[in-house]
Amino acid sequence: MITTAPSAADAVASLALRDDALPDLALILDEEQRSRALGASMKVERVRYKPGAAAVAALRAPDGDLHWLVTYSDPEKLRKSIRRAERVGAHPTRPSPSTLIGPAYADRLLVGAVERLFAAESSTFGGTRVLRYNPLRRFVLHDHAQERVLKLTAHPQTADVADVLAGHGLPVLVPERLADDVWASTWWGESDLGAPGRTNAEEELLSTIAGAVLAGIHSIPHGTVALRHLDVVGTARGAAQAVSTLLPHLGCRARALAERIGRIDGPPVLAHGDWSADQVLVHGGDVRIIDLDRATIAPPAYDLGHYCAAGGHSAMLEGYRSAGGVVDDDALRRATALALLERAIEPFRTGHPAWPARVESNVRYAERALEGAPAVADRCVRERTA
Repeated sequence: MITTAPSAADAVASLALRDDALPDLALILDEEQRSRALGASMKVERVRYKPGAAAVAALRAPDGDLHWLVTYSDPEKLRKSIRRAERVGAHPTRPSPSTLIGPAYADRLLVGAVERLFAAESSTFGGTRVLRYNPLRRFVLHDHAQERVLKLTAHPQTADVADVLAGHGLPVLVPERLADDVWASTWWGESDLGAPGRTNAEEELLSTIAGAVLAGIHSIPHGTVALRHLDVVGTARGAAQAVSTLLPHLGCRARALAERIGRIDGPPVLAHGDWSADQVLVHGGDVRIIDLDRATIAPPAYDLGHYCAAGGHSAMLEGYRSAGGVVDDDALRRATALALLERAIEPFRTGHPAWPARVESNVRYAERALEGAPAVADRCVRERTA
C-alpha cells in the first residue's frame, strides 16, 4: 500500500508550527518530547485537541494510574485547573510554564462530579474501577460493590431518550440520575456485541437481534423527544476540516469527499446517533442498548452507516430489514462514507504511533464506500478504523 503520510513525529512538528497559540502542543502530542518532559514513558489513552485553544491527553503511568496532561492558550484555565485540583487534595505540576499534569480524579471539568460523589475518597474514586476516561469530558466507572456502571460527565445529561425507548418495550438500559452530571446503570451482560470470542453463527444471530431492535427505535415517532436534526452537510464538512487541520496534504481529498457525500435521503427518524456493536450489551441470547447520549433526528441510514463503518456484522442489516426497516442502497453508501470520514481521525485521538498513515487509510476507506465498493447495502465494512 502506497502512503503519502508523514511519520507521527513529523506530523506533530508541522502541526505545532501552524498553531503558535499553543507553544507546548508538541509536548502533549509527541511521545519523545512528552517522555523527556515527564521523566517517564506514559501510554496515551485519549487525546483532545482544539486548535488555538487547548490540547489535553489522558495518560496511563507505568503503575497503572491515570493522569491528564494539558496546555491552554488561556493562562486563566491553567490557574483554574490548579485551584479545582487542590479542592480534592491534588497538586498538579508544571512540566513547562504553560503545561500542567495532574491525577485523573482532579480533571478541571470533572472534579466537581468526582468530589460530590466520592468526597474524601475522591483520589480512589471510592474504590471503583475506571473503565474509560475522556479528559475534560467523562469518566465511566465500574462500581463493583453495587454492580453498577457510573458515568460522570462535564455537562448535564438526561435520560429522556432511554426512557422513551423503554416505554416502547425496547431492550435499553435506563440510567438512574444521581445528579445532573452523574448517572448510574445496572452492570448487565457478559460483554458487548463487538467483543471477540464468539462463533460466526453466534455473532450473526446476535447481530440480527440488534438489527431488529434498531428497526424498533426507528419506528418510534421522532417528535416524542426534543432532539436536534442531523446536519449532514455540516457534519461532513466538520469531519473534513478535522482531517485537514491535522494533515493538510489530505485536506483537498477530505473536503472533496464531504461535498460528494452531499445529502442522505430517507425519512427523519429517532436515531441512536452512535450505533455500533459496542453499544449492544449481550447476555446469552439477550441484548440491551446503551449510550444514547448522541441520539438525534436523522435518516435511518445514518445509524446503519455508523454500524458498517465500525466493522459490524452484516447480519445486522438483515435483522433490520426483517423487522420492517428499509435499507436504501444509495443512502447507506453515503452514510457509511460519512461515518468513516467522521471516524477518520480516531487514530490521532487514541494516540496510535502511526496515526497519520491510519488517518490516510480511513479517508481511503471512506472514498471506497462512497464509490460503492461493491454491494455496500449487503455487507458492512469489515476493516475496523481505530
